[in-house]
Amino acid sequence: MNSKKTKTLMFIIFYLVSMLFFSYQTCGIKLCPPKITIDIIRYTGTPFSFKIQVENPSSTPVNVTISIENPPRESLTENYSYIPDLSWIKVDKKTKYIPPFSSIFFNLTLDIPNSEKALHYNEKWEVWAIVCQKRNANIESGVAFNIKLASKIFIHTPVEKALLSQPFYMILFVLAGIILIILFYMGKKFLKDKLYIK
Repeated sequence: MNSKKTKTLMFIIFYLVSMLFFSYQTCGIKLCPPKITIDIIRYTGTPFSFKIQVENPSSTPVNVTISIENPPRESLTENYSYIPDLSWIKVDKKTKYIPPFSSIFFNLTLDIPNSEKALHYNEKWEVWAIVCQKRNANIESGVAFNIKLASKIFIHTPVEKALLSQPFYMILFVLAGIILIILFYMGKKFLKDKLYIK
């Protein structure tokens, strides 16, 4: 009798542990890529577009939301700063539905206003795209689990264009002038020497 109870108890424990492990493996969403780097070679009139994929590996549908946030100060990567305005990163739709065993994409756009571009060269910004999956409260425990994942976005603005800066043009203009003067005198001397020989 005791042996039968022991076997029953062990089966119940094994069942509960298995269900717990299975739920843990299948309930969480997956985010890809975990890190995105945007290297802006030069400013243009076209916004920079990129995507974040969210996968639902579970057998139940889920709703996910995305928000653009600054990372906590203590989590900010060294040599990086906050983006001047979070509104420069836009999302096509902030809430999306994901069927079981499928995935969706959030389409994001980085659009720096033209009036701000001249002010931001050689800068490094870090911003996080936070994807949240809200789960309904468990009927028995009354506890709701919210799963949050972050995709880190690193933005590198163009290196200051020294070749197009005013000081460079001034130096180039002076050098060109010197070269022209040298060529002028060399040509003048050459003509004089030629006339003298004649």
